[in-house]
Amino acid sequence: MFTSTVLSILVVGVSFLGEAQAGAFDGVRGFSNQIVARAHHQQRKVALKPHQKRGSPSKTCQLKQPTTTTGSGVSGPTASGVIKVTSSECPNTGATVQLTTSSGPNGSEDWLNCGITSSGGWNPPPIHISDLIYTDLNTALQSSSSPFQACKPYLSYFNSAASTYNIPSVILASIAMEESSCNPNAVGGAGEQGMMQITCDKCPNGQCGAACRDISYNVNKGAEYFVSVLNSAGGNVPMALGEYNGWYQGLTVAAAEAAANRGEPCQQNNLDYIHQQLNGWLQNVDPRARGMGTYNNMKSCSG
Repeated sequence: MFTSTVLSILVVGVSFLGEAQAGAFDGVRGFSNQIVARAHHQQRKVALKPHQKRGSPSKTCQLKQPTTTTGSGVSGPTASGVIKVTSSECPNTGATVQLTTSSGPNGSEDWLNCGITSSGGWNPPPIHISDLIYTDLNTALQSSSSPFQACKPYLSYFNSAASTYNIPSVILASIAMEESSCNPNAVGGAGEQGMMQITCDKCPNGQCGAACRDISYNVNKGAEYFVSVLNSAGGNVPMALGEYNGWYQGLTVAAAEAAANRGEPCQQNNLDYIHQQLNGWLQNVDPRARGMGTYNNMKSCSG
């Protein structure tokens, strides 16, 4: 009797301990499952964030665009649309997607020539290379109808100089087309040399001649000079292009046309120059063939 009672107590105790251990194990297992579930839930949240940024026009994408008022965010050789640059003196760019006599994607001629009809003179808008809408020279020359065909034999020289000075090659070719129609043997009315029409002081030993018209030398020296004036102008492209062609800040229409009144019409400043460069040549269009420009003050030049 005593023995049976003891055995019964032991069996009950063992059963109780087994149930307690099982309960404890189940509790631990349940707690572990909760932790794993929470971890998986958090991982799913983290995994969604990169997808959300890539798939939506989020603030992250917007931060990659220029934050100043002189950035278009869509500039360059593959861009479309119009330039987005502000100027306090001439706030309305007048830019148009389609090319017209007086406007184009890089602004209207009035805007590019800002101030030139006033007593204060020319004060161009702060356009930097990163703001420009332009075509890629290599792509442009894939078309037989490109106005740059005259420059095609010299493409490697333009690309080399562009790489050296970190500027688009189409800007150099545009200068060459406007200055000499890409003629390496051209000599200007004041002795300017070669396709880039550099002045004699920039020639080897400061002497005009065949060495100055050497294609490699001429293109590189023209690129060097353009970049030097671009840097002096704080990166202002119209200012640099203008200075390359004899313009200066404060230039007025009267001053630009003064040479014509002295009987030297070919020594005038071409008042359509900036518009023709930025909205003509840079768009793979010959601005002269399209009649681009509103001043036409060089028509009196027979040279």
